[in-house]
Amino acid sequence: MLSKTLVSIGIVTGVFGIRGELKVDSLTDYDDRFDIDNEIYLGSQKVIIQSSRRLNKSRFIIGVSSIDNRTLAMAIPSGTLLGIDENQLKELPEGKHYRFELIDFDVLSTDGERIGRVSEIIETGANDVFVVKTKDDLEILIPNAPEMVKIDSSSQTILVDMLKEV
Repeated sequence: MLSKTLVSIGIVTGVFGIRGELKVDSLTDYDDRFDIDNEIYLGSQKVIIQSSRRLNKSRFIIGVSSIDNRTLAMAIPSGTLLGIDENQLKELPEGKHYRFELIDFDVLSTDGERIGRVSEIIETGANDVFVVKTKDDLEILIPNAPEMVKIDSSSQTILVDMLKEV
């Protein structure tokens, strides 16, 4: 996440060509975020996408307003985030969440015991994994598997059916 009001959609990985285009790795499931004429943030600067094409499944080449040559593009460091206003997020189906929304949710066991807070989410192939910071400053990894986890957005809690040691 870029700030409290911006949501990351991509990250600059380099410069492409002499016209000041940027190589961008997508951080979103919605490729239309990189459509021509979209307003996005390049770091903290609002820009308009003027050219866009896909290189592969997750990489785009984009040209943005205010950058029209390689020298200007080279001034943008790799790792610079691209973002959108939080109010531009697409509505998700019931029971689905954006990952960033789950950060700082309280994590409770089915016994009602507080385990900790979600400090990070690791994206894996099958299920995301919640990194939960305990009150003792330890980290517990909990897979976001439907048979183990119930997410309650209204109370900002995640209920976990913890496995018992044998």
